[in-house]
Amino acid sequence: MAEHSAGHIDCPACDARSLIRSEEKLADQLFPIAFEWWLAARVVSKEKEISVRYIAESSEETYREYAWALEKFFGEMTLRQIHDGHLRSYQEDRALCRGNWKKKCGQNRIHKEVGLLLRMLRAAHLWDDDLDDAFDQLPLQQSDIPRALDPVEQGHWLSSCLVYPEWKWVHQYSTLALQTCASTFEIRMARLKDINMKHWTIRVGPEAS
Repeated sequence: MAEHSAGHIDCPACDARSLIRSEEKLADQLFPIAFEWWLAARVVSKEKEISVRYIAESSEETYREYAWALEKFFGEMTLRQIHDGHLRSYQEDRALCRGNWKKKCGQNRIHKEVGLLLRMLRAAHLWDDDLDDAFDQLPLQQSDIPRALDPVEQGHWLSSCLVYPEWKWVHQYSTLALQTCASTFEIRMARLKDINMKHWTIRVGPEAS
């Protein structure tokens, strides 16, 4: 790793973290490498245990999951080669699972994946507001489906699950489903290491994508 110069003037370590000053341009990198460069510019060095971060650890994991899905389509392209036609094809292929993904993907997930790629393209000076106007990104979809159980019914169900000891796992499974809105498949694929009791979050890995 490059070392910092005195006063950080013509500093090789700082230049190595720059997406603008680097002699190797972000735009000319294949997507997997470009993603690592883009992400590295947004995380603090992990050489020492520190409490500050540009992005939350959970966000970094989420970005990597989005990149995993994007790489199935864009893995052999440089950022400079990616254009709005590719993005339209990606949205359609991802929704229909025409590729190496394991299952069809919902509209909101596709929106977030494409949103990550657009941020990378902007960082590489390959995307601007005019291109935004020309490209129809799938919008976030607000569900109008009513709750399967209202809060009173949920409470009754959960208390009923505690009547018999052998139903305890049903209570735990139901609590996880109600609190996270995770699908049946996502919960089945979850492992104990995916559950963060400190922050009350659950990580959905790429194997469930």
